[in-house]
Amino acid sequence: MAAEDIGGIWNVKQPGYEDKADIQAALKLFLYGDYNFDTTASSELQKQDLENNSGIARHLQDLSDRLTDQEELGTGSDYLLFDDLATKFPTLEEQIANDGYIVMASDSNGGAVESLYASAFYTNEAPTTDIVDGVLWVDKDSAALDTYVYDSTLLPGDPWVRINDLKNIIAAKGDLLVGTAAEGLDNLTVGANGTVLTADDTQPLGIKWQTPSTYSQPTLGTTAIASGATVTNVNDLTINSTTIPTSKTLVATDSTAYVVPPMSGNAGKYLTNDGSTPSWATISTTPAFVGCSVYGVRSQLMANGSTTYALPFTAQYFDTHNFHSTVTNNTRITIPSGKSGKYQINVQVAYDNASGTPGYLNWFVRIDGSGSYSITTAQLQATTPAGITGSTNNSIVSNSGIISFNEGQYFEILSRTDNGNGNIYATPYVTVTYLGA
Repeated sequence: MAAEDIGGIWNVKQPGYEDKADIQAALKLFLYGDYNFDTTASSELQKQDLENNSGIARHLQDLSDRLTDQEELGTGSDYLLFDDLATKFPTLEEQIANDGYIVMASDSNGGAVESLYASAFYTNEAPTTDIVDGVLWVDKDSAALDTYVYDSTLLPGDPWVRINDLKNIIAAKGDLLVGTAAEGLDNLTVGANGTVLTADDTQPLGIKWQTPSTYSQPTLGTTAIASGATVTNVNDLTINSTTIPTSKTLVATDSTAYVVPPMSGNAGKYLTNDGSTPSWATISTTPAFVGCSVYGVRSQLMANGSTTYALPFTAQYFDTHNFHSTVTNNTRITIPSGKSGKYQINVQVAYDNASGTPGYLNWFVRIDGSGSYSITTAQLQATTPAGITGSTNNSIVSNSGIISFNEGQYFEILSRTDNGNGNIYATPYVTVTYLGA
């Protein structure tokens, strides 16, 4: 016969609707989930077979297993005669060992069950009922809402222990609570106006209020220096001028005092020095120029379109911050320390075509020995242009731009030509102007 599932959560089996009814087989299928279930096998084997079947017996076995698991965990319940309770749990330790275990005496007559837990009371008088250790009582009509905790071990004496009695230590406004020792506390009375709190291990509390020492304004030695007086030393302070003129001031650096020029007539100026003598100087509103202007001599270029040449700068018109050296790495212009920022770069290169062969040439900026920036290209003339006499200069290529540099970076001007006959000469001119960060 066929077996069909019936039910949802508690699924069991029944014979197929098309089969002939066999009540014995149907009950076996309903109970055990299988027509062939062996009810004569051992309990362990039957339990194993039930795990693979859907029947009432399997669901009952699942419930039984869960109850057993709960009992092994120490939680569960029993319904016993009162005398059986003492047999199962003969000692108090055994009765309380299984947390959550509930036992009901079947022959008891019931009765109210009540548990008391620590809580808090906010009343005018101390509570007298429903009290266990740990109960808090706040005295409602006390000025500072005095708070107590109940401790039954103090009986038959007063079991209420005050826990906020710090206010009794404070006697006046400004008093301080000070530790006297480990777990010790006492009051330090407020000090008089103007006194300061000072550590003093000879005092009972380790600190005290004390009047501060009188402040004395420092003076320049003990000698009064009169106008026009001649002095050489005041309390080990050497004076660089033995005569202090009228209406002048001394200024000290290290152990030497210098005479400052009169302030009269020098309003708006600032005090400076040349390393030995102080003076007043006018504040400049015009920023100082930073930059350089350098140039090179007429130099020959080898005619190879794939070869570039760094143009040397052998002379300079001016150089404010050592941008360039005419001796060391004279093809480089280096950004000085503290001058990172943007720069206006103006470049002009004059070319002489002594070969008489036309072609193209260009120059570009190379930064830190690699890459290129601002490539400029021009046609190389075969002959001197009309109107130019007394020179073989036949091409002048110039350009300008703004480039950002960091201090320590350098750039070069590189040039090349596709003229294959050689005899190409270049004379470079470069002006660099710092624009600011």
